This record gives sequence, structure tokens and C-alpha cells, in this order.
Amino acid sequence: EWNIQKEIEELVKKAHQKKKLADEKYEEANRLLLKEIGLDSLVITKQKTFEIESEETKERLDVDYFKSEYKSIIDLLQQNEKRGLFKLQKLSNVCKFKKGIEVGSYTYTKEGVLFLRVSNISETGLIERESSEYIPTYLFEQIKEEYAVKENDILYTKDGTIGIALVVDKDFPVSINSMGVVRLQSKGIDPYYIALVLNSIACRSQSDREAIGAVIKHYNFTKLKNLLVPIASRQKQENIVELVKQSFSLRKEAKQLLDEATKRVENFCK
Repeated sequence: EWNIQKEIEELVKKAHQKKKLADEKYEEANRLLLKEIGLDSLVITKQKTFEIESEETKERLDVDYFKSEYKSIIDLLQQNEKRGLFKLQKLSNVCKFKKGIEVGSYTYTKEGVLFLRVSNISETGLIERESSEYIPTYLFEQIKEEYAVKENDILYTKDGTIGIALVVDKDFPVSINSMGVVRLQSKGIDPYYIALVLNSIACRSQSDREAIGAVIKHYNFTKLKNLLVPIASRQKQENIVELVKQSFSLRKEAKQLLDEATKRVENFCK
């Protein structure tokens, strides 16, 4: 019994070590990205008062939209593009868009095919919990051609908690995305690079600014398509992506170790 307990402790310890290393790699990738696009030394100063021209209020009147930090970031991105650090591209120029579907809560089942909602998406991986929803296999068969999630899709949250991007890897479960989650399909750029940029302050500042809704935030499709994405050189992208992929690989190894530890605990308790 003592040996089994020690083995389980060792598995859990190794899992936490790999998870910590995964977090460090992801942070390193994010720091490198910000350096390459010239936002690494950005200092946000929040102004309590500011002035705007009357013409600027034609679309929006809410104060948050005109926060100085939003303008500071987009101004710096445009300056850095002129310096030749990257090219600013509209998201619609680098990705194809695939909308989700609402199947109706009456179709939900306890098991079946995962119905992806915003709460299932985090930038470091899929979140599957007891509250996750599923749809019957027969329904999936009817709609899969149009709505099934595919490897290398970028899942992007546009309702509620907006602006979270996650790449679908080869181990991702069979699933359908709801209306709150858009599938982005890259037109050639590595999806892991696009996802990291979408999760960074460069793009989050834009999505936060453009979101509407007092209680539940919504990101208008037209605004999303016009979101400006800094595209670095191919070599810089590859350096950043390498770190991101190392992070996800370590996170996967950590999960496998924890799963093994859980299995051993269950067997021990039988």
C-alpha cells in the first residue's frame, strides 16, 4: 500500500511540474509576441477625464468605448506597422468564418456529442465539466457537415466572455459549436499564432472596446471581421508558435499523469 501511495504522489507531483512548465512556456510565447509587435514596453495610464469630438459619438455614446487605453494601443500598433514590425490585417483577410448553431435546450442529453458553449473555451484548453451540454448522435449526423468542429479550427468566443481563442487539436472531442462560439479557419497563417494574437492585449483591447450589452456582452460579426490582427514575419511566427505548441504538449502530458493517478486511486479503493 505504501508503495502505491508513493507512486500516486509522484505522478501528481510530476503532473504539477509539467503544468507549471506549460504555463511558463505560454507566458514566454506571449512575451515574445508582444516584443515582436512592439507592445512589450506598453504602459497603460488610465485617465479619469478625457475629451472627444462630437463626430466620434455617432456610433457609440457609452463612456467605456472612449477609454484612452484603447486608443493608445491601436495608435501604437499603427505606429509599429509603419516601422515595419508587422502588417496589420483585418481578421476577415486571414480567416474564414463559420457560425455556430442553436439546437434548442430541449435537445440536450446527458451524453452524446459535445455542444460547445462559451464556458467550454479557455485559451489554454477545452473545459469539460458536469454542466457541459451534449446533443444526440442522430442530431449531430444531420448537422455535422456544416457545423462539426474540425482540426486546426480556431474557436473564438463572441458572446458573454468575449475574445477567447482556442485551436482545435487532433485530440479534440467530436463537437458542434453554439452561436456564442465562432469557428475561424486560417487562410494560411499558423492557427496557433492567430489564436495567441487574438488572446493578446493587441486584439483583446479591440474586442473589449467593440462589445455591446450591459449584462451579457456581444461582439457584432461585422466588427469581428474588421478586428485588426498584427501579422509578424514567417520566421517570427514560427519562433512564437514553437513555444505555444511546447506549452500545449506539456499541458497534455500533465493531464495524462493526473488521469493515471486518478485511475490508480480508484483501483486502490476497490
